[in-house]
Amino acid sequence: MLRKIINIILYLIAAFVAFMAIAMIFAANVNNFKAFVVLIISAAVFLPEVQASINRMVGKNINAIAYIFLGFVLFICGILIAAGTESQVKGSKSPEAIVQDKEAIEVEEDSKDATATRKKEEDIEPYQDVVYRMTKDEYPKAYEAWGGEWIERINDSMLPAVRAVDKKRQCDKPVMINLSEQESITQQKAVYFVDCENGRRFYININDVNEGKDIYTDDDVKRRVKREENLRLADCQITIKNSLKNPRSFDIDISTVQHGYDASKELNTVKFRFYAQNGFGAEIANIGKCSFDKAGSVVNIDVQ
Repeated sequence: MLRKIINIILYLIAAFVAFMAIAMIFAANVNNFKAFVVLIISAAVFLPEVQASINRMVGKNINAIAYIFLGFVLFICGILIAAGTESQVKGSKSPEAIVQDKEAIEVEEDSKDATATRKKEEDIEPYQDVVYRMTKDEYPKAYEAWGGEWIERINDSMLPAVRAVDKKRQCDKPVMINLSEQESITQQKAVYFVDCENGRRFYININDVNEGKDIYTDDDVKRRVKREENLRLADCQITIKNSLKNPRSFDIDISTVQHGYDASKELNTVKFRFYAQNGFGAEIANIGKCSFDKAGSVVNIDVQ
């Protein structure tokens, strides 16, 4: 009776192992004959009839526990063989599959490019009458002064600059953008001015367009320019006064003071009439002019 129960259990184990072997092979979609054979043999080893046949072939009675152990060892080996084959199949692709993957990647990249282009067009649409690109043919002097690399940076930063200014409450609608000659320093600092429909003007450095910071208005510029003009006037008076034969006789006519900007040389200028005694003690009228670089230093004086 006990032997029948053991045989039934072994039949059930064999059936389960055989079912698992077939299920694993087809579920993994692995075309490996070796793995299939090893798994089927592992199932067969559990059958009492197979064990008896093996005993007759070898001429001795092998312990049933040894057959069970052998069956489980073969089952594990079959699983390992199947897993190795699946990994190889996944790791190696046919030329046709490689071509299909390449085509799929190209389609995906084309889709991304199209999406990026559409997004760029959507971004620029509200500002298409404001934003433009500086070309070498249309802006030869700018290209010569700034160089192609700077011009590309200026072109690429123009749209973000307009968008940043458009977010300011004081700007109802941007209508124009251009480089500020007075605020910019060639090949060192590029600053845009953006004019709004309500007459407000904003300035923004191209290095700050993405952060949208350091945006200042024309009122800020006027206050700063006024301070700088006062400093230049004071420096010019001192410089010219010290150059005279009789410095104490220097007397400026403040109503004649004129401030200017030489765009070709990027120099700020201040000019005024003053009176001073010559070597004979006679007071004569003179015109004094000083030129300042971007750092605020006097680079030239002219007295007439």
